[in-house]
Amino acid sequence: MGLTAVHPERGRLDATVEDLGCGWRWEAVHRVRPLAELRCPECGHGLRAKVSPRGLRFFAHLPGARACALAEESMAHHLLKLELATAARAAGWTADLEVSGPGRAWRADVVASAGGRRIAL
Repeated sequence: MGLTAVHPERGRLDATVEDLGCGWRWEAVHRVRPLAELRCPECGHGLRAKVSPRGLRFFAHLPGARACALAEESMAHHLLKLELATAARAAGWTADLEVSGPGRAWRADVVASAGGRRIAL
């Protein structure tokens, strides 16, 4: 399970923001046929948009995915990422989730930015 996905035309999608960070509504990717063309930003495997019983929007790997760090994170970990991003946004910062560094050398759960400063959380 991840909170971000990559679409070939819209780029990076963020399930934690109303417009998915690209001007689309959640309904453009959730419960659509054919499935929206979404990929995991970590492993590149196909994803599908889902909603938890408590209303949390997320992206889940389609069957057949090999081991992926995002898929192995616990629900508590995902909720903490959401809480960090929400707090950063409430403080007037932008917040990007599941951001990889050059060559995938590292991945930050949340990168908060404001006034030319960036902080990885």
